[in-house]
Amino acid sequence: MNEDLLDLDSPEERQRDPLASALLRPGATLFPPKVFPPPEEDEVPAAVATAAAGLSARATAFAADVLLCALVAAGSLLAAAAVDARAPRPAAWAWCGGFAALVSAFLMLAGLSVFGRTPGMALTELTARSEAGSLPGPGAALKRWLATAATIALAGLPLLVVLRDPARRTPADLLSGCPLRPDPAP
Repeated sequence: MNEDLLDLDSPEERQRDPLASALLRPGATLFPPKVFPPPEEDEVPAAVATAAAGLSARATAFAADVLLCALVAAGSLLAAAAVDARAPRPAAWAWCGGFAALVSAFLMLAGLSVFGRTPGMALTELTARSEAGSLPGPGAALKRWLATAATIALAGLPLLVVLRDPARRTPADLLSGCPLRPDPAP
């Protein structure tokens, strides 16, 4: 056994090294919680939590997300044309449209579940949060994507619900339970 090691069990050693003896006490921590408090959940102020996102910010976020998906679809369509060395066949158009839908689903599911926003929502400083202030989970993000896809498929007619709702929530807000809200000011 190495005799040079510090034996903090003896009172003489504890007096020589008070820091080491303080750290080896049961329940002792290196950094007191008052100096470095544990990270807390992102809290949303009550005024922001109840405010709904405006129509122009929602439309801008939607347009940015659609543009991003359209760029991906156009890139895949150009790749399909380059492979055939001629204009893409109708089947290629269908596959590229399906690919764009897959990209939009990924942007919505991953973006909302992890960050609470899509790239378009980040551009307009909107966040999807539940009434309790938490980020939507994968299930709520999927419901939001399905409601958005249904609104597009029905040429925007479900948006008439916004006119009757005093909080101005869209079908996607209502179905997912996570309405869009402006980001809190820093």
